[in-house]
Amino acid sequence: MHAGQESKKTEKKYKVYYSLNKEDLSSQLDKKKSKGKDGKESKKKDTNAPGPERVPLPPLTEAMKAEKRQAQKDLLRRTKINAETPPNICMYTVANASGGVTCVDVTEDSSLIAIGYGSSAIQIKAVGETSLYPLKSMDDLDNVDQEADDILNEMYDKTQDVKNLLLQGHQSTVYSVSFSPDKRLLLSSSLDSTIRLWTIAQRKNVVVYRLNSPVWQVQFSPRSYYFACASSDGTAMVWATDRMQPLRVLTGALSDVSCIDYHPNCNYVVGGSDDRCVRLWDVSTGSCVRTFAGHKGSVRGVKISPCGRYIVSVSEEGSLIVWDIALQKMVTYQDTPPFPYMASLCFSRDGGTIVASTPHSAVSLYSLEALLASNTGQGHASNETKVNYPGFSLYTYPTKNTPLIGLHFTRKNVLMGVGSFGQ
Repeated sequence: MHAGQESKKTEKKYKVYYSLNKEDLSSQLDKKKSKGKDGKESKKKDTNAPGPERVPLPPLTEAMKAEKRQAQKDLLRRTKINAETPPNICMYTVANASGGVTCVDVTEDSSLIAIGYGSSAIQIKAVGETSLYPLKSMDDLDNVDQEADDILNEMYDKTQDVKNLLLQGHQSTVYSVSFSPDKRLLLSSSLDSTIRLWTIAQRKNVVVYRLNSPVWQVQFSPRSYYFACASSDGTAMVWATDRMQPLRVLTGALSDVSCIDYHPNCNYVVGGSDDRCVRLWDVSTGSCVRTFAGHKGSVRGVKISPCGRYIVSVSEEGSLIVWDIALQKMVTYQDTPPFPYMASLCFSRDGGTIVASTPHSAVSLYSLEALLASNTGQGHASNETKVNYPGFSLYTYPTKNTPLIGLHFTRKNVLMGVGSFGQ
């Protein structure tokens, strides 16, 4: 108990910069919103946002900038989800999965789906009109005009219209997959104690990162280059794609770190552990800056809200908790069915809705927007935690017999679910 109190005192010394930098804020692409009455851009600085040099990030490529601009246009057409407006849901069901579906990831633009299997294989599926074009041969690449504006497109062989890829290299069950933001790379982790980096255009495993214990989850940073992993040795780690050793080893957990999520501003990693705690680590220093305790069982999933302020977590005994990073407190505690295995969590694009897979082949939606609105009248700094708040739980939709392994909101707020029939 004394050690826990000392840890809390130490954590209070650290300021957490939970806000997003201006260039990362979705609303900032509407330049009018960032201008003052005189028509000039406001110079008011968000004191809760990290400095741009706090964690060195790779510059945005022209392709990523163009993708962000397109994303903002698409987000203007997103639908609202609330008690009066149910969500639109699109299910992708895998049949006859060898070894079962163990993990899923979907690209930000919803064009590619990666599926990991218990058989150690990984499948990449192109959705809609998207194709997985391979790189041209070396001889053809020599003839590409290097001064062309669309040189990246010129590098691909558009004559080969491929919709499915199968990647093989792991020696055991694949536990997680994660696309890079530019959709060119894929990370995977496995029971075989390795993390593998794949290049999609070349269909190759280009790097193998070897660890001493199974890796439960791996995830790319929102700006690529960096990635984080959670492993069974009680640590989380931060890596860079061009280094063979971790840049930071994040300690403090008393048991397996079973799940992680990268903060939208790239400065923090949140992890859930079998020791029943949720921890927030600072990527810059490697220090644990916040510890949230309240679950009564192993944490089975964590996710940070798009605004960067809230964390949602679920645990083995059957609870869903929303944490406020700014106020260092539990916002709500919701009883749920028990989670005997890892859960999939996701926020809607506007951050107002939380969706969670359930162990009984269903998906449940919760309204963070309604929860926070209920706090407005009584002051947001209230220390009162809402337990099973009536307006928080929105909907639960069962499938026929398909457990949900992956959940994702499209830019228009359509919920995508991926699962394996009869698993």
